[in-house]
Amino acid sequence: MSKTLLWIDDSMERILEVIQGAIVDSWKLDKEDEEGMKTRILIFGDACQEGDSAALWERKNEVKMNSKLLNIFLEECENVEGPTDGNETAEKKRHLIDNAIQILYRAEDSEEDRNLYYSIKELWKKEADEEGTKEEAKSKEKEAETNDSQQAKTDVAKIIERMHIEKDVADVSTAKEETIIGIDLELLSGDLERVRNHKKIISMEFYHQLQEKKYPCFIYSSNADDYQLIEAWKDTYKKLYHDNRTVPTYERSDFSRKSRENMIERIERDVVKNN
Repeated sequence: MSKTLLWIDDSMERILEVIQGAIVDSWKLDKEDEEGMKTRILIFGDACQEGDSAALWERKNEVKMNSKLLNIFLEECENVEGPTDGNETAEKKRHLIDNAIQILYRAEDSEEDRNLYYSIKELWKKEADEEGTKEEAKSKEKEAETNDSQQAKTDVAKIIERMHIEKDVADVSTAKEETIIGIDLELLSGDLERVRNHKKIISMEFYHQLQEKKYPCFIYSSNADDYQLIEAWKDTYKKLYHDNRTVPTYERSDFSRKSRENMIERIERDVVKNN
């Protein structure tokens, strides 16, 4: 049974940087006797969308990105084994990347699903913006959660259910040991500014709920080299969720081809141990 490396990201284009670096390593194409890790990429959010942030990706975007992933996979097989043996490797290991990229909410979805997506975005932006000053926040901690706050958490639980993480493996009872999840820090537009102001953002709730389910998780970001930003995320997370465990955090460029060390081994060492 193969392990799964699952990524939650808002950008289909930027995830190509990760595919061409760490994800290539995870397939272990040069090791015939090793299974390699299955790749899954779940697209959610609007932090990188240009223009109309209310627009949803379409099914054709999903098909296009899976085609790009397949081309990268086939090229890597040839680079490792040569044209002839590369075809054999591709046939043997293609299941690791089949239908790997999934857009969680698409333009073709039902009206109910589309409305849920828009509701989630609005609730989470409202949730952060209404937290107020530190003094007000301390007072609010003593009060019952607002309906909006509870709804925001419930909606994240619905998104996680929609991910069908356990279905990645044959034996559901071992799914939590077989799936490692990377979460993009900035999923919704404005998240970076909210973090700098010590506001709660949706990547924190994803991390918390998945950790509660015992999935090994890590956070990655194009801004992970911004020490103050990352510390603000961690400090806010620890305060809100009363969790003092180390949060493994990586720079997106850590996974690129040019700068990579063996990031897969590093993730397994840091993240699984932390869990």
